[in-house]
Amino acid sequence: MSVRQPQVLQARALVSAALSCLDVAATVWTEVEGGPPLTNLVDDAFAAVRS
Repeated sequence: MSVRQPQVLQARALVSAALSCLDVAATVWTEVEGGPPLTNLVDDAFAAVRS
Protein backbone atom coordinates (compact mmCIF):
# COMPACT_ATOMS: atom_id res chain seq x y z
CA MET A 1 0.00 0.00 0.00
CA SER A 2 1.36 3.38 -1.01
CA VAL A 3 1.75 6.26 1.46
CA ARG A 4 -0.29 8.45 -0.90
CA GLN A 5 -3.18 6.00 -1.13
CA PRO A 6 -5.24 7.48 1.74
CA GLN A 7 -5.07 10.89 0.04
CA VAL A 8 -6.08 9.38 -3.28
CA LEU A 9 -8.99 7.56 -1.63
CA GLN A 10 -10.12 10.76 0.10
CA ALA A 11 -9.98 12.70 -3.15
CA ARG A 12 -11.92 10.03 -5.02
CA ALA A 13 -14.53 9.84 -2.27
CA LEU A 14 -15.02 13.62 -2.33
CA VAL A 15 -15.35 13.70 -6.11
CA SER A 16 -17.80 10.78 -6.04
CA ALA A 17 -19.89 12.45 -3.34
CA ALA A 18 -19.98 15.70 -5.30
CA LEU A 19 -21.04 13.94 -8.49
CA SER A 20 -23.71 12.02 -6.59
CA CYS A 21 -25.05 15.27 -5.13
CA LEU A 22 -25.27 16.78 -8.60
CA ASP A 23 -27.00 13.67 -9.92
CA VAL A 24 -29.55 13.61 -7.10
CA ALA A 25 -30.26 17.32 -7.46
CA ALA A 26 -30.74 17.04 -11.23
CA THR A 27 -32.98 13.99 -10.84
CA VAL A 28 -35.21 15.71 -8.28
CA TRP A 29 -35.29 18.88 -10.38
CA THR A 30 -36.55 16.97 -13.41
CA GLU A 31 -39.05 14.98 -11.32
CA VAL A 32 -40.62 18.21 -10.04
CA GLU A 33 -40.40 19.70 -13.54
CA GLY A 34 -38.01 22.46 -12.61
CA GLY A 35 -39.95 23.78 -9.62
CA PRO A 36 -37.29 24.92 -7.16
CA PRO A 37 -34.08 26.38 -8.58
CA LEU A 38 -31.50 23.71 -9.33
CA THR A 39 -28.93 25.59 -7.27
CA ASN A 40 -31.12 25.23 -4.18
CA LEU A 41 -31.38 21.48 -4.73
CA VAL A 42 -27.62 21.18 -5.18
CA ASP A 43 -27.08 23.14 -1.96
CA ASP A 44 -29.56 20.88 -0.14
CA ALA A 45 -27.82 17.74 -1.44
CA PHE A 46 -24.40 18.99 -0.30
CA ALA A 47 -25.84 19.96 3.07
CA ALA A 48 -27.22 16.44 3.48
CA VAL A 49 -23.75 14.98 2.91
CA ARG A 50 -22.14 17.40 5.35
CA SER A 51 -24.60 16.61 8.14
